[in-house]
Amino acid sequence: MIIGSRQGDNIDNLVGLYGYVDNSKIILTNQHSSELSKLVANCFLAQRVSSINSIAILCEEYEADVKEVRKCIAADSRIGDKFLMSSVGFGGSCFKKDILALIYLAEMKGLT
Repeated sequence: MIIGSRQGDNIDNLVGLYGYVDNSKIILTNQHSSELSKLVANCFLAQRVSSINSIAILCEEYEADVKEVRKCIAADSRIGDKFLMSSVGFGGSCFKKDILALIYLAEMKGLT
């Protein structure tokens, strides 16, 4: 769990609301870092879905089984099996919205 706050905010009450969460699993950070963390996490997950979909197309061309390829790469502990199911794309409201938000934030600072 990430709790972001502005400098000078008293966050003890907010942390207290999450008393059921182990303190070692709470990350306290500033407001901007917490907001960017959410956007970046969803962009990483969307990237994984997009990557496995591209790999599925490549597998079709080379008569490989994307499920077998997925199983092999998921065995690498650095990768794991989360968000490696190929499909028609990624859906839901967060991934697309957060990708566009991250692009907007970069463009606002003149980054391409």
